[in-house]
Amino acid sequence: MTQPARYPPELRELEQESRELRRANEILKSRIGFLGAGTRSARASAMRFITEHKGRWGVEPICRVLQVAPSSYYAASHRPPSARQQRDEALQAVIRRVWNEHGQVYGADRVWAQLKLEGIPVARCTVERLMRKLGLQGRGSRQN
Repeated sequence: MTQPARYPPELRELEQESRELRRANEILKSRIGFLGAGTRSARASAMRFITEHKGRWGVEPICRVLQVAPSSYYAASHRPPSARQQRDEALQAVIRRVWNEHGQVYGADRVWAQLKLEGIPVARCTVERLMRKLGLQGRGSRQN
């Protein structure tokens, strides 16, 4: 019986490259939903994407495709939450409480005004951003 012909090294290299490109294409197709505007959200969404899909493809291949250094991912995953993240978490609970206490009709301006009355210093744009993040909206203006 004759032995099967061995593939030439060039063909093996091409097959390996093809496999890597298919994997990269698959990663990029999955990444489409995570594209965000701005550097902060893009970086955060890339880290979240890597965390959610590292079991499927591994950290290094995803980082290579997204052009993120693996050391950046590992550093970010072990970093404690920033002061802004901690404050946002606390404010989200307060904003939701105020919004619920007032019949879920207050918009960002009224929630902000109520927070000022309660002695909670916060910028109006912060209230707007966090309400958007929480999916909270005020009811439209009253019509007579």
